[in-house]
Amino acid sequence: MRAALAAWSSWAATGAQKTLADALAWLAALLLGTITAVGGGMTRDIFLRRVPQIFGGNTLYATSAVLASGVLVVVYRLGYPSLGLVLATVTGAALTLLARWRGWELPEAHVWQPSPGWPRAARLRRARDDDKQQQSPSDSKE
Repeated sequence: MRAALAAWSSWAATGAQKTLADALAWLAALLLGTITAVGGGMTRDIFLRRVPQIFGGNTLYATSAVLASGVLVVVYRLGYPSLGLVLATVTGAALTLLARWRGWELPEAHVWQPSPGWPRAARLRRARDDDKQQQSPSDSKE
């Protein structure tokens, strides 16, 4: 499990470094580093025939990837790309381990519930449709 935590961080750092090496902007590096980490974790989970952890029940999975990508971007811009890979991997893994140890999780979205006016509107719509059907000439054969 700890190897997987370091893998998420290293995927994020590698994705961000490749983006910066291709002379793209820092925001693209953050996004692509995060997508690389999340995609790598999803691929691993699919090959292991598990539900991908990004879909919930995890502790700061993508958030750690964003932080690792951010660390790499800063250190890369300072001129130390190799050191950036190491620091980003350690930072992302440390945040993920700390989040698991402390039980930190992002809040889940609430299930959307229709407002109380919706059932009444649906009843009115059905009543209106029934009235239209009764008023239209009947297609029955006599």
